[in-house]
Amino acid sequence: MALKMVVEKLKLTTPDGKLKNAAAALFLHYTSQFPQFLLRMARFRGTNKNEFFDNQRAYGNFFTLLDAGMAFFFKHLSISGKIVGFTREEKLEVPDEALREALSFVWITFRRTAIQAYCPSTPTTPSTSKREDAKLRRLRTLLSTIGENGASLKVLMEAMQRKDRKGFVSTYITPNIETGYIAMLYPETPNHPMQSYYLTNKGREALNNL
Repeated sequence: MALKMVVEKLKLTTPDGKLKNAAAALFLHYTSQFPQFLLRMARFRGTNKNEFFDNQRAYGNFFTLLDAGMAFFFKHLSISGKIVGFTREEKLEVPDEALREALSFVWITFRRTAIQAYCPSTPTTPSTSKREDAKLRRLRTLLSTIGENGASLKVLMEAMQRKDRKGFVSTYITPNIETGYIAMLYPETPNHPMQSYYLTNKGREALNNL
């Protein structure tokens, strides 16, 4: 009864009494039918994704993922503390309020105290520009084929006019999973017979900007 009152107060039901998707995102206990209810967490060495210290996944509703994300932050960020009266006050190197707020966003970067070396950009030549344009066209084709309904590997290979399955996965699928543009419907079983791929929020944003 209490949960029902909360749902109604937050206007999470339709006029005919059905729950909206927002209600499922906030309170649903069993989220297996919603593959987008996934939080991927990793701590990488350096500024690229070639090597990582820790890699975790969490499934669940909004509050479950929020707790999992905060636990991951506390695990890896430095904590300072001091005794005030009879209590110990601890403080993360990044304010926990900012971290909690960040878990509502798609992509955010906190600059830590380490100073990164400056690397000047390389001037773009005509040939480089053509290669980049071709790369963007291929990315647009891949993401638009996946669209809102997702797509299997076979469908994607046909759309991209590719026949080498292994080469296609290493060239198109794996890099775009690593960059966060796409995700697997069955991430724990990569070779699942019903495996397909869907756009993440970051992928949708990228497609809109292409």
